Amino acid sequence: MRISAISLVVCAFGAFGTAAAADDLTGLAARNDGEFPMLQVIHIVDGRTGLRAHGGPMPVFGALFDAEAEAGPYGGPLYTRGKILSLAYYLESIQQK
Repeated sequence: MRISAISLVVCAFGAFGTAAAADDLTGLAARNDGEFPMLQVIHIVDGRTGLRAHGGPMPVFGALFDAEAEAGPYGGPLYTRGKILSLAYYLESIQQK
């Protein structure tokens, strides 16, 4: 995964809140009884399922990654799922103990 995808998440959580501070992404597990909410994070990052984060300003990364995908019978869906999963694993890796 290119660093640009990680930068997009950081920008998305910091750029849209005019009155409220951005969410602390390092505390997702702590706010979920110590368990990282992997499936929920995947759905939110994807954005195409209708499950939206903190009121909905999170960009739809699934559609963004689809636009980058290679043409072919499996290239698009596999590429997009791989990017979303990589991003979710990154978010899991930055959780505070």
